[in-house]
Amino acid sequence: MVPEQFERAEPRHLAINLVSIQLLDENGVATDSGVGRTLDLSQHGMLLELDHSLPPDNTANLSFALGEVVVDVDAEIRSAKEVGDGKFAMGLKFTNLSSEARAAIDEYLKKRD
Repeated sequence: MVPEQFERAEPRHLAINLVSIQLLDENGVATDSGVGRTLDLSQHGMLLELDHSLPPDNTANLSFALGEVVVDVDAEIRSAKEVGDGKFAMGLKFTNLSSEARAAIDEYLKKRD
């Protein structure tokens, strides 16, 4: 279930996809990593559930499958909140999306409408 306290600038689609995430330092070096799942997805971001929190206002690299297509994107961690059972929900905003990543996300979301 998507926590209501997360603000959204646009509609998000409920979606469950596995996500590999790496927290990046200011030099682009991975300092933390994990595997989580999407709770929802939009053209500009996602709500990610993970077993530990990553600090807001940091950059992360994400890799996730949308059907047969694997998408790699960078994202800014905008919010993080504990949601119970040792899980955390983090609001992520995509940054510097490639045209290929944008097209893959758009196509996936169109199929879910």
